[in-house]
Amino acid sequence: MRRMTNVCGSLVAAVSLGALLAAGPASAAERIHAGLSVDPPYLVHITPFLAQDLGYYKDEGLEVKISGFRGGTQLHQALVGAGSDLDIGLSVPGPLLLTGISKGSRMKTIYSHAAKNEAVLVTAPDIKNVTDLRGRKVAIEGIGGYSHIGFLSVAEPAGLTDKDVTYVRATPPQRLPFLLNGNADAVVIHVEDFYRAQREKPVNELARLWRTQPYFLYAAYAAHEDKLKERRETYVKFLRANIRANRFLYKNKDRVLEVAEKYTKAPRWALDKAYDVLVEDKVWSVNAGLPAKTLEYTNDLNQKLAQYDKGKPAVGQLVDLSLAQEALKSLGGAMGAPFDPGH
Repeated sequence: MRRMTNVCGSLVAAVSLGALLAAGPASAAERIHAGLSVDPPYLVHITPFLAQDLGYYKDEGLEVKISGFRGGTQLHQALVGAGSDLDIGLSVPGPLLLTGISKGSRMKTIYSHAAKNEAVLVTAPDIKNVTDLRGRKVAIEGIGGYSHIGFLSVAEPAGLTDKDVTYVRATPPQRLPFLLNGNADAVVIHVEDFYRAQREKPVNELARLWRTQPYFLYAAYAAHEDKLKERRETYVKFLRANIRANRFLYKNKDRVLEVAEKYTKAPRWALDKAYDVLVEDKVWSVNAGLPAKTLEYTNDLNQKLAQYDKGKPAVGQLVDLSLAQEALKSLGGAMGAPFDPGH
C-alpha cells in the first residue's frame, strides 16, 4: 500500500511539473517609453498617469515609462534622434508636431487625448474686455508661437492687431509670475493657473481658447513609422489604455484629482475647479481625438504661417488613424453624443 502511495505521489508530481513546463514562464510585460512635452504635467495631460495608476497599462501587458521634456521641439528631437529609446511622444502644440513630420522625420500622428486647445487668456484686473488690451503688454514666447496665435484668436475678432499691443517675451513658466508681478497685462495659461492667479490677484478670464480656436489641435501622440509597423499591437494596446482612462475620468472626479495632485503638484482646490471646466466643455477625448476638421484646420494654419518648406502636405501624410480605430473597435466603438465621435 505504501508503494502504491509513493507511485501515485510520483505521478501527481510528474503531472504537476509537466503542466508547469508546458505553461512556460510568465510572459514578460512589453515595455514602452512615452515622452511628454511638458514637465511637470498639468491636469489636461493627466491621461497617461491615470492609465498607469489605474492599472490599465498592466491590463494590456505593458510596462510604461513616462518621461517629461521641456517643450515640443525637445521632445520631437528626442523621438527622431539616433539611439533614442522613446517609443511615442505627446507633442504640444499640435502644429509644431505636424511641421516636424513635414520635414521628413517619418513620424505619424496617431492619437490625441486632448485635441481641444486647453488654455485661457487671462488679463490684469483693470482689463475687462478685449478692446481694453490696446496699448498693453502681452506675454508670448515669440511671434508665430503658440501663445501669440492664441492671443490673436481673441484680439483679431475685436479689431486688434499686433500693432495695438506691446509683446513681452516670456517662456511658459514665466507667464503666471509676469502677470502677478505686473510685467505683463495679458497671458495665455492653463486653467488651474488661472484659478491660482485669481486667488492672489483679481485677474480676469477674457477667453477660453478652445472656444475661440475650436479646431486648433492642442496635443497629439506620434511615433516613428518603422516602430508602428514593427510593434503595431503594442501601440494599439497603449492607445486603448489611454482611451479607457479618459472615459473613466469623466465619471470619477475624486480619483482623477487624487492622481492629478500626485503628479502635477498643483493644489487640490485649483485642480478641482479646473476639472469642472474641462469636463463641462469636454476637453478630453473619449475616442481617437483627431477630428477631420481639427486636422484640416491645423494643417491650413501651418501653411498660412509658412511652416511648410515644400508646400502643404496631405493630412494622410501626417496622420495614421488606423491604430486608434482598431483600439476603439475593441472597446465597442466610438462614443457618440454628447461627445464628438471623432473626438
